[in-house]
Amino acid sequence: MKRALLLLVVLIGMGSMLAQRPINPRVNNKKVNVAIKTGFNSSIYLISTLNIAGIEMNEIQNNYKMGYYVSLLTRINFKKHFIQPSLSYNINKSQTNFDYAEVQNNKSRGSALTPNYASINSTIHSIDLPFVYGYNFIKKSPYQMCFFVGPKVRYIWNSKAKFTYENFGGAAIEEDLRPFNIGGVIGVGVSVSNFFFDFTYEQVFNNISQSVSLLTAEGEKKPMTFNRRDNVISFSLGVLF
Repeated sequence: MKRALLLLVVLIGMGSMLAQRPINPRVNNKKVNVAIKTGFNSSIYLISTLNIAGIEMNEIQNNYKMGYYVSLLTRINFKKHFIQPSLSYNINKSQTNFDYAEVQNNKSRGSALTPNYASINSTIHSIDLPFVYGYNFIKKSPYQMCFFVGPKVRYIWNSKAKFTYENFGGAAIEEDLRPFNIGGVIGVGVSVSNFFFDFTYEQVFNNISQSVSLLTAEGEKKPMTFNRRDNVISFSLGVLF
């Protein structure tokens, strides 16, 4: 929370600078720009399978949680077009809820069970390398509005990943995340002089779980399948140089 508040202060400060700084039209006419941006993100998983000890979890709820990121980028301009490689450090947070009573009672859906909702809270650190193509459908100095799209490579820092569990009755999940993942990026951006605002949607195309199992309170390891793809919506403020 302290980090999120600090980031909010940075964003407010950048907005204040935008209001006070003189317009610099030259920055929009450079062949190459470098930039830094920072912002908030909200992550959610698209879960195709959650199976514990042969029992399929059907009622799965995903909740957004706020994370944050910082990114360095290079923009190579060709009139209204540009290509933009970047490097970002991300902290994504999310929560997955499901009815754990079926596993505790070793019964499949349809049996008379009192619901017992458990949750998995995930905090994942990653390094992303997006490479996007952009088009400025408005480019009249010092203002620009653009659309961008492209692929990204994502490296998940396994040793930094943190998972907490609620209402699991002493059980825990042992999971190894897939280090390298492929995804896509799409978004829109608005620039005023050398300041810009980006709104971005990102999705990982593959299952980020490499191996996963449930460790019961009694020390028994049960097989588990957890197929999930990360989806992220982000908003950022940046400065072009």
